Amino acid sequence: MLGDINAALIKVLKVAGYRERSYFPVPSGFVLVTKLEAINADGSAKPDVESLPVGHHFALSSMLDKLVHVQKGWYRVVAFVVTSTPTGASTQPPTEDEATNWLDTGDNALPDAISRAQISGHTCTAYIYEFEKSDISPDAHLMYPSSPDSTSHLAKMGFAEVLQ
Repeated sequence: MLGDINAALIKVLKVAGYRERSYFPVPSGFVLVTKLEAINADGSAKPDVESLPVGHHFALSSMLDKLVHVQKGWYRVVAFVVTSTPTGASTQPPTEDEATNWLDTGDNALPDAISRAQISGHTCTAYIYEFEKSDISPDAHLMYPSSPDSTSHLAKMGFAEVLQ
């Protein structure tokens, strides 16, 4: 069941210190989104006190607004997409409006109907959205492509064993 995939993701995230998350339905699955966090240049998380809290509803637009008031550095949010529907890669990163539309209505738990759905050709793809805040601009900018790469980000988040 999809709830088993969710439980496996939560287990790794909890061990790595990720407690806050939001869920969004997608065709034939769900998206689990981590909180926006401050990271080091190598993709490792900074201490939790330097990360940005997210409430019950996650909105990328409000997270970007918060970045205006934080120190320079790197920040990321990760969306784990679990679906049997091909997601395809895009050559263009999402716009702020597109991402906001995806994330404005997140739930704090995976809905039971999705959790009980059977697994049938499902995959889990991690989309890592990395932002940089500099001294030069008051705005945070989406880093596309991300550096380090997604495998390095996931390994630094505690998914090294899962990636092997």
